[in-house]
Amino acid sequence: MKKTVILFVIFAQSLFAQRAANPFLMRSALLRQNDSLAYTDAFDARLMPLPADKSFLSGAMLAGSFQSGAVSVDDNYNDPLHYLIAPFLQYRANENLSFDVRVNFENIRTDYIFPKRSYWGDEFVRHRGAFDVAVVRYQSKHFSARLGRDYKMPGLYFNEGLLFSRRQYSHDLLEAAYKNRYVRISSYYLSPTTLRTDSMTYQRHINGHRISVHLPWGYVAFNDLMLYGGVNKAMDIMAANPFILLYPYRKNKKHLDGNNLMSLEIYLHRHDYYVFLEALLDDWQADHKVPTDLEPTEWGMNLTFGKKHLFPDVEWKINYTRIANRTYNVETNPWEKYLSKNYPIGHWLGNNFWLLRTSLIYRRQQRWLTDLTLLFLQYGDEAVYGAFNTDYENYTVARGYTEKFPFGKVKTQAGFTINTFYSISDNLLVRGRMGYWFKNSRLKKNFNAGIALAYRIVYSSK
Repeated sequence: MKKTVILFVIFAQSLFAQRAANPFLMRSALLRQNDSLAYTDAFDARLMPLPADKSFLSGAMLAGSFQSGAVSVDDNYNDPLHYLIAPFLQYRANENLSFDVRVNFENIRTDYIFPKRSYWGDEFVRHRGAFDVAVVRYQSKHFSARLGRDYKMPGLYFNEGLLFSRRQYSHDLLEAAYKNRYVRISSYYLSPTTLRTDSMTYQRHINGHRISVHLPWGYVAFNDLMLYGGVNKAMDIMAANPFILLYPYRKNKKHLDGNNLMSLEIYLHRHDYYVFLEALLDDWQADHKVPTDLEPTEWGMNLTFGKKHLFPDVEWKINYTRIANRTYNVETNPWEKYLSKNYPIGHWLGNNFWLLRTSLIYRRQQRWLTDLTLLFLQYGDEAVYGAFNTDYENYTVARGYTEKFPFGKVKTQAGFTINTFYSISDNLLVRGRMGYWFKNSRLKKNFNAGIALAYRIVYSSK
């Protein structure tokens, strides 16, 4: 049976190259009743979900947009015109095994908000093309696994994630997980893009573990991750052991340099209220014996509080995010920067900033979603793509070292955005978006808007 999906998007941001933020590729997620609270486990569908009574779903999306410029600080492009062609296929072999493939073709855009965060990959005849998803998934009652190219989005589905950005590219990955009613344990391997400098090619690898305890009132999760690599450096197979801490493992294994990150997530809910805390630790100097020990702690935090029914069909939430200078960065070994395809793997805005964001979200019968978001952002000098700041080495331990936050020249972005999604039917979605900024240091204009059109053809069968 053929189905046709036409999606109109008004006041669009850079809708397509933001990868995981693309509404056309995440229609089901955007219209879930509890989108802001939804778990994203290993099998979060990025396309229209495969119906339970179907085993095959295929089709293609044709989309085009026009905008006067970037709407939000989360955008990546000011280019007015963009179009996308995305063929896709989903196949369920049985109740446990499924396959998912999607290819993106899009026109080149060059007017970046932040030029250093430029597209990574081949470009030909003014277009870009890549496999966005190409993955095989297995899932049973207690065990799940996936192999291929897919998005890595653990935990709650918030924009402000610190360990993995909602706006990242997909990753080549291998993941295995065990779960029961209370505990989930997973180990995964990601293959970031290689780095080539001075005619040398540096292989890069990420091993990560996650353990979470789930109770009726929420969950607590611990994440442990290691980014490492080098010339002809192979994956360390023993780093896949989910029951070891990767930092002491790396320190006690000779000739294994890397960048370790750990994070703690706590989500609590009672009645209509919820709170979510994510704390990230990149590096911490325990000793203070030599000037290099004066390096400030590399850390980040993400705190969200909300009420799901402030008024009928209206949810309210407020978020505070703070990421210190040097987080995600490294002093030596540039292949250990927490980047892939020249995009941040962690928070989309990088580091050296703090942000306060509050939203009113209106949902009506699963068909209409509108949010009004007020945002205040203060940020300093770019500190992920550039050199690692080592000013602390010029101070003595007796004198100590402190620095202002944000570090460097401080700039402010303050304003609001309005987003509207309306599902006219199961096959028709309208989106509207606009942004106005009282203080503007990142975007070309204080006010921007746009319009977009997408057409999707779907074929499904048993």
